[in-house]
Formats: sequence, structure tokens, C-alpha cells
Amino acid sequence: MAETEARATLVTELIRYIEEEEALKAFLKTSQKLLSEAKEDLGMNIIEEVSNNVMTGIGDTLKASSTTQTNIRGRQQRNETVPAGETKKIDNNVGTAFEAVTVISDSILSKKVANEKDVLLASKNLEASLRRSSSESMNGSSVKFSPANDAQINFPTAFDPKSLGGGDVVDVVVK
Repeated sequence: MAETEARATLVTELIRYIEEEEALKAFLKTSQKLLSEAKEDLGMNIIEEVSNNVMTGIGDTLKASSTTQTNIRGRQQRNETVPAGETKKIDNNVGTAFEAVTVISDSILSKKVANEKDVLLASKNLEASLRRSSSESMNGSSVKFSPANDAQINFPTAFDPKSLGGGDVVDVVVK
């Protein structure tokens, strides 16, 4: 009976993993389409709206994936059988998710000009703060992670992105 239960749990987790993988691939594809359209005539309001929806989906999928990963890690700790490459697949899902977030960020930043107001993409499970700044304005500036907390990145007053090979514009993405 216990073996049957374990197999049923494993099958359920594998199905969940496949669903998560397909969902994240769809979010990545949507993000890539958004980026290609952003280079054309797509307005900033539409880009931000689609980006927020995709971020919500990615955050929810990563939350579900963390449950799957916890179950798999637990089985490993109990020396139970885990299909070969299962943890690698979960790592790939995380990589796909962050690739999609990067593409979304690129879509938004492609429409921004230096020193405009930051854009916060926030969902229940995932946030990204985006800023396009001029090199000069980076000196002594800070970027908040979220309005919900005080975490932030502070740049030194002697910060010079050009000395690091940067250009006149610096994109800051906090995920």
C-alpha cells in the first residue's frame, strides 16, 4: 500500500513538473513576443499590463515549483528513489522563469528614457524594480526593492559606470 501511494505521489509530482515547465515556456514565449512588439509601436501601458500579468503567472508557477522541489528534496533525504535528472529539470524551470523576467525587463526598459520614474512589477510571489538612469545620476543614488520594505541598493558617490565599460545610460534591474 505504501509503495502504491509513493508511486501515485511521484506520478502527480511529475505531471505537476511538466505543467510547470510548459507554463514557464509559455511565459517566456509571451515575454519574447512582448519584447519584439515593444520595439515597434506598442505603448508603455500595454507593455506594463502584460508584464504584470506574466510576472504574476511566473511567480505563481515558481511558488508551485517550490512545493515540488521540497517534495523531491525530502525524498532524496529519506534515500527514496527520485527519477534521474529530476532536480536538474526544476533548476531549468527556475532558469526559464528568470530568463522570462529578464526579457520582460528588457521590454520595459527599451521604452524608458534615462531618469524616468522607476517601474515596479509586483505580484504576490515575485517582484522586479526597473530603472533606466543616466551615468551621472547613479552617483550616490539608491534603488528600492519594493515599497513594502526598506531593502535597497545604494550606489557609492564615486560610482562611475563609464569606468567599468558602461555607456551614458545604465539599466538597473532588481529581481
